[in-house]
Amino acid sequence: MMTLRTIRRSITLNLKGLRLVQSHLLETGTLRTDLLCSFSCYLSCCERDLSGISNGKVCFRERLRNGIVDIKRDDAIALFQEMIRSRPLPTLIDFSRLFSGITRTRQYDLVLRLCKKMELNGIGHNIYTLNIMINCFCKCCKTCFAYSVLGKVMKLGYVPDTTTFNTLINGLCREGKVSEAVVLVDKMVVNGCQPDVVTYGSIVNGICKSGDTSLALDVLRKMKEKYIEADVVTYSTIIDSLCRDGCMDAAINLFNEMETKGIESSVVTYNSLIGGFCKAGKWNDGAQLLRDMVSRKIIPNVVTFNVLVDAFVKEGKLQEAKELYEEMITRNISPDMITYNSLIDGLCMQNCLDEANQMLDLMVRNNCNPDIVTLNSFLKGYCKAKKVDDALQFFREISKRGLVANTVTYSILVQGFCQSRKLKMAEELFEEMVSRGVLPDAMTYGIFLGGLCDNGKLEKALELFEDLQKSKMGLDIVMYTIIIEGMCKGGKVDDAWTLFCSLSSKGVKPNVKTYTVMISGLCKKRSLPEANVLFREMEEDGHAPNDCTYNTLIRAYLQDGDLTASAKLIEEMKSCGFSADASTIKIVIDMFKKPARFPGIECLRAVHRYYCFSKLLHKSDKLRRCSSLLRRPICDSFQSVISFHEPLKDKLEEKSIFVCPKEKTMAMMIQRLRSGKALKFVHTHFHDTGILRNVLLHCPDELLYVCERDFSSGLIDRNLSYKDRLRSGITEIKKDEAIDLFQEMIGSRPPPTLFDFCRLFSVLAKTKQHDLVLVLSKQMELNGIAHNFYTLNIMINCFCRRRRLGFAFSVMGKIVKLRYIQHTHQGTSPRL
Repeated sequence: MMTLRTIRRSITLNLKGLRLVQSHLLETGTLRTDLLCSFSCYLSCCERDLSGISNGKVCFRERLRNGIVDIKRDDAIALFQEMIRSRPLPTLIDFSRLFSGITRTRQYDLVLRLCKKMELNGIGHNIYTLNIMINCFCKCCKTCFAYSVLGKVMKLGYVPDTTTFNTLINGLCREGKVSEAVVLVDKMVVNGCQPDVVTYGSIVNGICKSGDTSLALDVLRKMKEKYIEADVVTYSTIIDSLCRDGCMDAAINLFNEMETKGIESSVVTYNSLIGGFCKAGKWNDGAQLLRDMVSRKIIPNVVTFNVLVDAFVKEGKLQEAKELYEEMITRNISPDMITYNSLIDGLCMQNCLDEANQMLDLMVRNNCNPDIVTLNSFLKGYCKAKKVDDALQFFREISKRGLVANTVTYSILVQGFCQSRKLKMAEELFEEMVSRGVLPDAMTYGIFLGGLCDNGKLEKALELFEDLQKSKMGLDIVMYTIIIEGMCKGGKVDDAWTLFCSLSSKGVKPNVKTYTVMISGLCKKRSLPEANVLFREMEEDGHAPNDCTYNTLIRAYLQDGDLTASAKLIEEMKSCGFSADASTIKIVIDMFKKPARFPGIECLRAVHRYYCFSKLLHKSDKLRRCSSLLRRPICDSFQSVISFHEPLKDKLEEKSIFVCPKEKTMAMMIQRLRSGKALKFVHTHFHDTGILRNVLLHCPDELLYVCERDFSSGLIDRNLSYKDRLRSGITEIKKDEAIDLFQEMIGSRPPPTLFDFCRLFSVLAKTKQHDLVLVLSKQMELNGIAHNFYTLNIMINCFCRRRRLGFAFSVMGKIVKLRYIQHTHQGTSPRL
């Protein structure tokens, strides 16, 4: 046998050398083996030179037998032409090999074209080439043509096998024609072919894509009845569908069933479960599955990371998402389009536009060209940051790269310019959208109509709305609600009421927002009786009022001076679990400026009902600005109460107790009221309802201790003080105040729960007083109060923030020693 060195030397010589190689090795079959072991440069040389000296058919047969992998379109056409020209003609097996190789590269249209050419050259099909054609038609979502090929199969006398039917069933399911696929399964049985796991797998996949997971579970049960064992693909498909539906318990049960049967889970299965738990906010379960996945040597892929990155971004945990991206790079997993789009969307939504642009440059350098999702994320980010001009410039630049905008793109821009009061540019973009053939949808029209109404162009909005009514576009309740709201804001409440009453005749049913908008319009017209009647009709119509509905009506009653009706509504709202919003609180605060209209006690009771009930005390900028305005009116109200209570006033004068002037704060006034009767009066009127305690919480921080000291004699339960402070939601607390509060908690009997300590430590950690947290945690332990899992996590966080990782690991050791289950909050992201 000639050595590889001899072959290479022969190749580099002349044509005579090539003939020598061919004559000696072709018959023995060793030429193919030696050439495959050669370098690619020698191989291409052999292929080029031998094609001129061989009989033609040897070359293509060698290529087919060696296996076609990733064949390019031009190479496939050239190879096919060579086969057609060769004499004698190749067998159908050779053509089947070529078509199968091209099919694997997803060039389905090319396969169908070559099949047609083969037939035109007088070469008839067999069952294998016909099956390939059926597969290609199905992959191209042309099942009608696939059925015609099936008819040809039967006409030629071939019997369709299970593969033929499975291919057609899969194609029908891909097109969403699941019912037709089920009918074909019955025909399959009639033709003597029994459905297998592939058949049912296709049916299950189609059912899950249609959103009917319960039916997919029924099919799985039927498979068990027919003794057809489902494989990992079938189970993974149903698990993924359950996770998308949010049925995580059912998904885990099915996962455990699969494991019990000895079917090994794949990375696809874990990706679905991890994504489902992350979307449901169950980060612990997701992290546990991730650890379980790695322990089983199932390597996370780019989809795994994409699921986690997307979940972190949607939860607002951008830092953790970026750390996962770095982990991908460390593991040599190349981020794809989905990874970059998720990160860019998160950065844009958090106004990190410069960093988002850097990510875009990195994306382009890594051969991931931005798509329409990338463009829309940037536009949303720019518009959210009120940089609509930058958004438009970015849109123009990215359009030059050949990226075509869609309806969502234009809708984002139109909305951004409408909200920025640049209505002219919004109109130009709307016209440009239509001129470029991008048809506006209901969302676009709704945005544009809302922009016209908000910018004082009600008449133009009504004209457009009238045109839409005449068109064939179906108008939904969202569109009608926008117009009704615009009419109410524009002073056309009667016209809005007429349109509202005509909704049922138009086949449109009002929703909660529609009712709320109409109630708001009636309230602005001072038609409170009609608004109240509509409010009750809303409930009878099956639409439960929301917090916005309640607050709208309550504000109207407050502005009308009807405290009784507003108090009744606020109690009803509280029973439904809603709270007063910032606008309602502002009206209550303004009430204090009218002491003649509202007596002191009534004002304080109003504070109790509205101000102290609100969940927005520490979140609303409007309320923070109003907090300083609240203290003096409260003092005024207390002053009024004492002034009107003559016996108390006389008693105070007898004791020479100075009643503080109006410019003093309420806390200073309480400090001076050392008379037992004075304290008892205040306590009797306000302690039972919790007004006094809540009022004290809104005094200046430096005066709070004075108030607590004077009321610690038993008139107010000292144990309630720290609990109510913690439950009211402290956002900013000074060091001295935190120490005093901690000492009060330590000295109280019965002692506070660890949950109360967690609240205090969490607030301190949020205000970056990490050293103080660690000191107080140590003191808590020295006082015999043991840590729990949450306080230990807070300690780990504080040690990490202070860059004292050694101490953090020692606390981690304590967690393990105490046999607590590790929690994902112990790290910024789950470790892989």
